[in-house]
Amino acid sequence: MKKLKFLFRTIVICLIFGLLYLNVSERFETYSEINQGLMKNFYKQEKNSIDVVYVGSCHAYSTFIPHKLWDDYGVTSHVLASSGQEVQMSYYYLKEALKTQKIKTAVVEVYGVNRMDSYIPLDEFDKSVIFGFQSLKMSMDKIKYAFEYDNTANSNLELLFGLYSAHDRWDYQSETPMREVDFERFQRDYTFMANGWKEYWHVEENADENVILNYPQNDIVEDFDEVSEEYLLKIIELCKNEGINLVLTSAPYEIKDIEVSRLNKVKKIAESNNVPYINFNDQKLIEELDLHYYDMIDANHVDYSGAVKISDYVNKFIMENYPIESKKGNPKYASWDDGTQKVLSDNGREYWYDDAAFEQINVDNNEHLNVE
Repeated sequence: MKKLKFLFRTIVICLIFGLLYLNVSERFETYSEINQGLMKNFYKQEKNSIDVVYVGSCHAYSTFIPHKLWDDYGVTSHVLASSGQEVQMSYYYLKEALKTQKIKTAVVEVYGVNRMDSYIPLDEFDKSVIFGFQSLKMSMDKIKYAFEYDNTANSNLELLFGLYSAHDRWDYQSETPMREVDFERFQRDYTFMANGWKEYWHVEENADENVILNYPQNDIVEDFDEVSEEYLLKIIELCKNEGINLVLTSAPYEIKDIEVSRLNKVKKIAESNNVPYINFNDQKLIEELDLHYYDMIDANHVDYSGAVKISDYVNKFIMENYPIESKKGNPKYASWDDGTQKVLSDNGREYWYDDAAFEQINVDNNEHLNVE
């Protein structure tokens, strides 16, 4: 009898702790989660409703526009990206997507091979990693990943639960509700995320629309770290085993010579595995697409015009090589037409910066763009 009482009390305590944790976690949701969207909107998508995913770091969520693919071809897609996402995390994001979707094509942006912790302050990078972890639902894959990851000063438990990363919010939590603080920053700096794509409307300061991007080029092949190579090969293997068409790509950015050489290694790996690789840092492709500094929000991310150019190129490649049947006209996907009109309309910039519309979108959390 005593054992039963002890067991009952233990269960009750665990339930209470669990409910308290969920409540506190929600209250301490970080601004990066809100800004990036990460996986939250993806989890709301109807099962087996997404055809294409774009996976990677901030270079992915600023570059690929899901509603362009729908507008031009009637194909559904979603960006699965997080700031500072390395190749190892890209692998687990792709695995997570396959739990609810039958993906036909995966576009993986490979900026993560550059071991971003080598030139981003360690504490900042740790937070980016935690934000990426927090976006994934609890699963055996998430637990496995947390204990595999060895490139952070944070504990494995913090990676799993993320609660400790919010400790610095206690000081101002009582003064201003967190969501108001985050929303003000979100509204000032960005528009909302459309199926994982973050819209950047402004351009790099002093950018000249007549000056084409000009990045270093070389033929040197430089190895990147073993973990990134291991998981790049795992991504290739996963896609082959699941019958997914894989496209590797690199978005344009102010690339360094060593990074050019690492991307040459990506190209070599892709060729040896019969996987297409599209490098938008290649000068010939830059000139073909007429990519200018005016197409960049800053040195490392494209703005809206650059995203349109690259999305059009990649989407055309997908449809020419891996055709997907159009879903346009299917009532089940009618919300995509509505979402596309809002995202891609000529007055889209004014729409997203309209305070009332913007606030309602933030409240709805993209629900008007979800397949129902």
